[in-house]
Amino acid sequence: MRRTGVGSAVAIVTALLLSGCLSTGGGRSEPAISVHTITSSSQIQLPLARFGTTPADQEAMFAAINIEQRDCARRFGVISTIPMTTDQLTEVQSDTVRRYGVINAGEVARYGYDLPPSADGSDSKSGPGAWNPTVREAEVLEGHDASGQPVQLRAADGTRLPAGGCGLEGTRVVWGGKQGPQNDILVGTLLGDAWAETMADSRAQAVAAKWSACMASHGYDFKHRWDAGNSVATKDQATKIAMAKLDLSCALKTNYTGVWYAVDSAYQQRLINAHEGELTAAMDQYHQMMARVHRILQGAQ
Repeated sequence: MRRTGVGSAVAIVTALLLSGCLSTGGGRSEPAISVHTITSSSQIQLPLARFGTTPADQEAMFAAINIEQRDCARRFGVISTIPMTTDQLTEVQSDTVRRYGVINAGEVARYGYDLPPSADGSDSKSGPGAWNPTVREAEVLEGHDASGQPVQLRAADGTRLPAGGCGLEGTRVVWGGKQGPQNDILVGTLLGDAWAETMADSRAQAVAAKWSACMASHGYDFKHRWDAGNSVATKDQATKIAMAKLDLSCALKTNYTGVWYAVDSAYQQRLINAHEGELTAAMDQYHQMMARVHRILQGAQ
């Protein structure tokens, strides 16, 4: 599942301070946690989120990549029509949306397990699917022909078409030759590690069992929250909404989200402490990338 949301709420502080001396199966102690009642995704602030690319920076990054793609294509006699990606979820958002299951009662009543349009990037003004290039433009931007063979082109000054075409060249320039923003790559890995540890945590397992028992009282045999959603994946929307409401009801009765968020956050903080040097280096690269982004945007004005 690995999903969440983020923001403010009237939380009834359950103030459960659970011991950090419990031993996991691997002999490693479980970190102490402070559990609060969670009734809104706006209450969730993942510790690792502060190391990820922000929505505003991501929008600026895509704009800079688009500028570089267009400049590159122009050198090869092509006017690029490739759209700028906007309103796309960041790495942190895409990895954490609904991390613990559905949380917001209002959204569940309307959308069931589906994300609201504004929360999944589906209301994006443009996207890859909107691109309808000519054959020549596609070759210049993608770097290969329809059969997949590399295109051998030279600009007026004799420069060869970059490997992967001008589309990939735009990301290389902005990302500094990397395969992507290094902070997001590391954060994605650590979010996965934290999730694996959360899944194995005795406190998370205990509240999951309580949620499961609540669902069983209504005639359903589910071990995890995502089992409920999966069971109605091919059903009509009314059935999906009904199941989502019941799922959320049991989650609220057991404070499933509050416990899982507390456990997950504790493991994330432990990972942050353990990978401090790597995170610092990744953030340095991130700031260097954003400096390039702003130079590119300023130069295009």
